[in-house]
Amino acid sequence: MTWLTDAAAILSGGSHPPCAADHERHETTTIHVDGSHGLHDWPQLPPLDFRLDVFRADLYSVPAYCPADSEVSRGLLAHACWEAYGSVLALAILSSGSGICVDFGANVGWYSLLALSRGAPVLAVEADPVIAQVLHRNLRRYEPDEVRWSVARGWIDSDTPQLPAGPHVRLIKADVEGLEPEVMRVCEPLLISGSVDFVIAEASPCFGSTGWVARVAALGFDVFVIPDKGSDPLAFAADPIGETTRHPYEAAAFDRHQADLLLVRTGVR
Repeated sequence: MTWLTDAAAILSGGSHPPCAADHERHETTTIHVDGSHGLHDWPQLPPLDFRLDVFRADLYSVPAYCPADSEVSRGLLAHACWEAYGSVLALAILSSGSGICVDFGANVGWYSLLALSRGAPVLAVEADPVIAQVLHRNLRRYEPDEVRWSVARGWIDSDTPQLPAGPHVRLIKADVEGLEPEVMRVCEPLLISGSVDFVIAEASPCFGSTGWVARVAALGFDVFVIPDKGSDPLAFAADPIGETTRHPYEAAAFDRHQADLLLVRTGVR
């Protein structure tokens, strides 16, 4: 798909801090996600079957930035799953409609692989070049022909060009440690065009990055809080979108705490 490769070229750029621990290499190991563990307690899930490389994060716990010192890899190693509630919600969104998935902060590719497993083309964006290499390897292992996916290896900031409107986007997912405002600016042509159905993203007061929520809502989106571990997993798994839309987002309630949000284009379910 031309839009995927063109968009990846637009977003590939910028620089990311190198490994501050000066490691010469970063070890990985391969896990198999087949639904037999990690997500096996969630009913009514579509089948999953893919392998992905994750960093041996236990080897790299250092008091400095290291791409392999990763909560994502730790979670995947321990549970063969990352962010169970968000993952179940993404699967429900991608299984109930068509369109592209744009995965900002793709890391090793968990959400990107969930999207590919549901038949959605993927634009995966990852800033760190070491992580991006593993991401590319994981997507290529799942689908060797790079027609339905593309990787952008770049840092999103105020200089990053905006993505052109064009394709129907079923889901934008953004986990970028406070750079959500820049991601939403980059995606603004898509958001304005009405071609985006859902957005999953973090609002992080500790990063001062909550103002983007009201700006995106003003473009025609309703905003909800994704339930977390305190919620009933059985009820959530039975209707992830419906359960999430029972929890409207109120900015004042999250002025000190991070919130994982679902933004839904008004009228879409």
